[in-house]
Amino acid sequence: MAFFRTDGFIGGQAIADTDTTQNHPLGTICRARDTAGTYGEGEFIYLKGVASTAVGDWVGYSPALGTSVRAVANGNYPLAVAMSACNTTTKYGWYQISGVAQANGLTSITHSSGFLWLTSTAGSVDDASVIGDAIINARKTTTVHVVGTFLDTYNISRPFTTNRVFLSN
Repeated sequence: MAFFRTDGFIGGQAIADTDTTQNHPLGTICRARDTAGTYGEGEFIYLKGVASTAVGDWVGYSPALGTSVRAVANGNYPLAVAMSACNTTTKYGWYQISGVAQANGLTSITHSSGFLWLTSTAGSVDDASVIGDAIINARKTTTVHVVGTFLDTYNISRPFTTNRVFLSN
């Protein structure tokens, strides 16, 4: 999906592009809208990539350093969704932090509870409750995920995890 900036900034690196040159200060946040109108407007943060990141991977990041890690169980960080295959530490790209995001889920999940948890599979989330790995400010909006066929749709609003116990009914 293609996005255009709505925050008045002209030029710079496109939302879905990865570049070996740093084109913006790390940690820059921008607003952009999906050109097809399907996903609306979202917020994106500019970060340095990490090995093996694919489009739709969940990453943890440091706003102060502008660095990312593929999100994994026992993480304690703000979360974002990779907009490009920013797959080595020498590349830079945009990561979605709010709006309707296309992101990786794990196994055949329905997210019937509405809650999300980090998993031991880097870059993915699941609906199976794991003590301490709850994700705050993210909800899955598609009903069923079939592994390898598509990315799930999530509503996110600057999601984060605190690696603490989270109880649900």
